Amino acid sequence: MFASRYESKYLVDRQTESQIKEFIYPFVALDEHINEEADNGYLISSLYLDSPGHRLMEMTEQGMKNRFKLRIRCYDEIPGSPVFLEVKKKIGGVLTKRRAPLRRDVAVGFLNGEPLDQLGLETGDREDAEEFLSLMIRTQAIPMMHVRYKRQAFNAADGSPIRVTFDRELVFKPAHELEFPINGQGWRDAHMKQTILEIKFTDRYPSWIKDLIQFFQLQKQSVPKYVISVRENNRLNQSAWG
Repeated sequence: MFASRYESKYLVDRQTESQIKEFIYPFVALDEHINEEADNGYLISSLYLDSPGHRLMEMTEQGMKNRFKLRIRCYDEIPGSPVFLEVKKKIGGVLTKRRAPLRRDVAVGFLNGEPLDQLGLETGDREDAEEFLSLMIRTQAIPMMHVRYKRQAFNAADGSPIRVTFDRELVFKPAHELEFPINGQGWRDAHMKQTILEIKFTDRYPSWIKDLIQFFQLQKQSVPKYVISVRENNRLNQSAWG
């Protein structure tokens, strides 16, 4: 996890995805959180919070240079495992991410106004949690959408801060309260046939990344999963009403 970084996103079909994995194989190692039973990937589920008027989504759609997202991320439904309160900011072209791990019950209580005193949080975690709450209050953000997908991630084998991820099987469901599902019913298909490729780096990427982009003629684009989910949910609702 890098506190400050750049991200480039691309859409690729499944054949190109396989070819890219072959291309990067000499330079990367699989992420430590892989699940062999899930095709060497893992599930990510995020609860996005937004103002009632979708102001945070509008900031993304308008391509505002300075914007932020509020989301609560989880990787399983084990009662004792944490959820992560994340503030993801984009200032110019630079991304920063601050995240605070909290127990599920503590996260719900904290965001409902209970104090963090005596929870034994590290100073950095406490500051990150308080920033999340401050922005949530300022924007009057409420639970808006659950977004889930399967990720396969690779890190640079030489230890440099380069990360390459492949996200697919994007699904979503509207949120009505502070809960953190990863399985269960109600998920709706976002109908994304392509895989989202992300290249993440802190300064300059190495020559093999440059060669990768040029060889496959990758075109950088905006692929906001939350925005895609809201749009598709609205489309499905409109179709249902005729």
